[in-house]
Amino acid sequence: MQEKCPRISSAEVADFMLRLNRPVSAPELTVLLQKAYPGLLVEKNDIYIRLKGFYRSAQADCVLDDDVRPRTFHLKAISSHYFKFRNGRRIDLSTTVIKETLLGEEKEKATLRAMAFGRELFHRILAKRSLLATL
Repeated sequence: MQEKCPRISSAEVADFMLRLNRPVSAPELTVLLQKAYPGLLVEKNDIYIRLKGFYRSAQADCVLDDDVRPRTFHLKAISSHYFKFRNGRRIDLSTTVIKETLLGEEKEKATLRAMAFGRELFHRILAKRSLLATL
């Protein structure tokens, strides 16, 4: 009896597309992924569903070109929050080009830095504006 090989995950598809960094159609991507991941099950319909998911997600920056057939998708960025690993097979996102999102204290520090930068920028604009008003 033939062993069932695991299906390719969305994280692997996204990582491959980010490394490719160009528009790609579902059939073309399927062929490329079958060559890159020979031990995984890669099907065209499954890939197309994942590409449409990237396009519709608010956590991904994906461009769809509907003017050509087959449609092409260009994944430019995706958040690590998009992925939900199930069925025991996890991908180490640190080995991919997928951006890790900040959590906890790091997220709070980044927010405070952004707010401080915004305040500094606002005060510079006000100072420049008051300087121009006196002239």
